[in-house]
Amino acid sequence: MSIASEINDQFKQNYEKEFSSELKSLLLNEDFIDKQLMNNEDPVELSIRKWDKIYHVFKIISDELFPYMYYGSFIKFIGYKTCALCISSSKKYAALRGEVKYQEDKCKVCPLAEIERCIDKDSTYLKIETGFSFKMRDVKMHSTESLQKQHEELDENILKMIFNLKKVK
Repeated sequence: MSIASEINDQFKQNYEKEFSSELKSLLLNEDFIDKQLMNNEDPVELSIRKWDKIYHVFKIISDELFPYMYYGSFIKFIGYKTCALCISSSKKYAALRGEVKYQEDKCKVCPLAEIERCIDKDSTYLKIETGFSFKMRDVKMHSTESLQKQHEELDENILKMIFNLKKVK
């Protein structure tokens, strides 16, 4: 086997890394969010805590040589299933107006949507989701500078999300 083949095989083994159980334990999962909401925790406070933890883990992986290898692992921790505001807004909308038929229905009663709707094309949330959807197979299409810029933009957007949530409070 050539050195190039060995390097390629090694790269494929590390293609996209999952978080270690230690890193996962730092993040708020769907079950935790549901339990906290059932215990009447404030959805805004819970959302701030969620994004603070996401940012903390993001900073930890930032020390890695290829932090973008971990981006895909964030996806299940950032979406509507772990969004206390989304969950509580869906319930509130259903109680006020009936079934939530469209994604934007819950935005009508979401306090964050007064600042910025997550479903809007250029929203902070969608920029974060797009950034974390980066696939390692696309790495060849990016320069080191481009990857660094993307990482910095993710950093800025996560901080903006936290800032926006604190404005809601």
